[in-house]
Amino acid sequence: MNIGIEAQRIFRTNPHGMDIFAIKLIAGLCEIPEIQSIVVFVNAESVKEGVLPRHPKLRIVAQSASYAYWEQWLLPLLVKRYEFDVFHFTSNTRSLRIKVPTVTTLHDIIFLDQHPLFRAGYNMYQRFGNWYRRLLVQRMMRSDDVLVTVSRSEAQRIQEKSTHTEIPFIYNGVASCFTKLSQEKVNAFLEDWKIAGPYVLFLGNTDPKKNTERILSSFVEVAKQMPDVQFLIADYRLEDFKQLLGEDAEQVLPRVKFLGYVDQKDLVHLYNGAAAFVYCSLAESFGIPIVEAFACHTPVLASNIPSLTEVSNGGALLVDPKDRSAISNGIIKLLSDQEFADTLTLKASEISKQYNWQYAAKQYAEIYKTLC
Repeated sequence: MNIGIEAQRIFRTNPHGMDIFAIKLIAGLCEIPEIQSIVVFVNAESVKEGVLPRHPKLRIVAQSASYAYWEQWLLPLLVKRYEFDVFHFTSNTRSLRIKVPTVTTLHDIIFLDQHPLFRAGYNMYQRFGNWYRRLLVQRMMRSDDVLVTVSRSEAQRIQEKSTHTEIPFIYNGVASCFTKLSQEKVNAFLEDWKIAGPYVLFLGNTDPKKNTERILSSFVEVAKQMPDVQFLIADYRLEDFKQLLGEDAEQVLPRVKFLGYVDQKDLVHLYNGAAAFVYCSLAESFGIPIVEAFACHTPVLASNIPSLTEVSNGGALLVDPKDRSAISNGIIKLLSDQEFADTLTLKASEISKQYNWQYAAKQYAEIYKTLC
């Protein structure tokens, strides 16, 4: 099989969920014997070394343009130069002008829940992206396109809103770098980063679905009851923190450390050193950070929403994400009850083993075969 893959954002400076999905999937597909060649199309001015593996099957085509123009006009022109058996769109949307049999990974349809132009908390770029995805995805869900998603619960949501009788789902994996480290390695890392004492880890985000306001508010309550605990917040700014919490920010600020964007090699150490990891989003389709934390033997507090309940499978303490008290009490439970936390992490580490990128790649290859 000769496969084309859209992975338009994988070369951006700070890769996130869908970018990591594409990077890990492509690496896995390179090892599938039935696949003879893979051409990856990236919206970038040039190829960034070290993101994808060097492999004889793999070729990268990089050309830059604005988001919608690149996907709907430039990409089809580039694809015409090749003969593909299947073309895989990895980022929720697809070009309407590519005639090759296609597979689209529709990670979620969260953006369909509200009007895309009038959501509080979104900037204009996010609003345009939501509008664009909404327009395309609604058309895709009424078409004969092959759609694949990342969890059973999200497949059910998509099926309810589409004309498809069945939506296959393939679980994401967890990168092999996420594992239990020796205490010596963790201590050396924390000393280098000037982190002392027990801490709660949170991967911050300005997207309202991440529930940042309630989570940070819960830190204020935890700080009152547990004076030795610190709060490490990645990918979030001090200015946003102060604006969100107002006067409460000053109470907890001496105990908060803002880390900026954290790459995987550092995130592994932060998971390993954390007394608890908090992931209480209002909406998710999978939640890769949960299984990353599981693999690092980190106690996890997560939302009791369907997707996270499914993916965590009993390995996390689940709470109502709209209840600030439930979040703060959950954090305190994980920090104060060591026996409970140890039991949870033991189960979680076993659960993490079922999320494997190589297995995900094999499942996608089986779907490709049905289109050839």
